[in-house]
Amino acid sequence: MTPVRFSVELMQDGFRKDYPITLRGTEELSFCMENRSDKPHNTTIRAEGMPEGKYTVMTDHKMITTFNIEAGNAHHPYYIEVPVTDKHTQVKLLKTN
Repeated sequence: MTPVRFSVELMQDGFRKDYPITLRGTEELSFCMENRSDKPHNTTIRAEGMPEGKYTVMTDHKMITTFNIEAGNAHHPYYIEVPVTDKHTQVKLLKTN
């Protein structure tokens, strides 16, 4: 298998301390965000270097959006807006094809 190098950055808020960031092959990335403003809002996830394909974004087991990374565009950043409604929000990026 060819190694994949990618990055995920939270533009506001942060990764929950002492909570794992889980990667299952190239099919699923999951992590928990910590709401650092203590009020409901939207935040942006910046993802870069993920393998080409179609992705579904879920927060707290609800589908938020989908996006496609086309061949040759893996190293362009993708910006994904997600709702943050509680102190902690579980996020999953699932590759669906």
